[in-house]
Amino acid sequence: MALAGPGSQAEFMASRIVVLGGGTGGTLAANRLRRQLAADDVITVVDRDNQHLYQPGLLFIPFGGTAAEKITRSRVRQLHAGVGYCESGADYVETDARRVHLEDGTVLPYDVLVIATGAALLPGETDGLAEATGRGEAFTFYEPAGAVALRDALAQFDGGRIVINVVDMPIKSRWPRSSSASWPTGISVGAESATGSS
Repeated sequence: MALAGPGSQAEFMASRIVVLGGGTGGTLAANRLRRQLAADDVITVVDRDNQHLYQPGLLFIPFGGTAAEKITRSRVRQLHAGVGYCESGADYVETDARRVHLEDGTVLPYDVLVIATGAALLPGETDGLAEATGRGEAFTFYEPAGAVALRDALAQFDGGRIVINVVDMPIKSRWPRSSSASWPTGISVGAESATGSS
């Protein structure tokens, strides 16, 4: 999570706070800010969908402990009263003008910007992992489809070897490692990032 505000430290006297990302980090930040700030301060959470997935629950899917629909909730229902929600992807941020442009054409001005866009899986960073997963020879439980595929593969397993591999860290990354990779949020970042120059 990163704060972009007018000084070297975040100034919480702001009246408009935009939180990019409605996952656990963004939801916690928005809800805590709502409790701490004045009622007339505007807090808006932005995410591309209204499905909050409780990621630690994914571990239980392959072993029949739960199903994806049981660990998925409405993002809006996780937010406290007085926290707004925009369902759209972020297109770009104008840091000088303090505006977030959303993919649906909405423009949100901000005094403080909280970036809580989470992590993206990068199976291509481990040689052969993306290809093996695509062929149904390797499985992961870091997203619902992979957890279900692993559950189904384990249900059909009738003997032989199972190899468990803990890949090099990080298995998730906040940012793409190459300039040609896409950002998980669809945000294109210009000359200045939320914490200073890029």
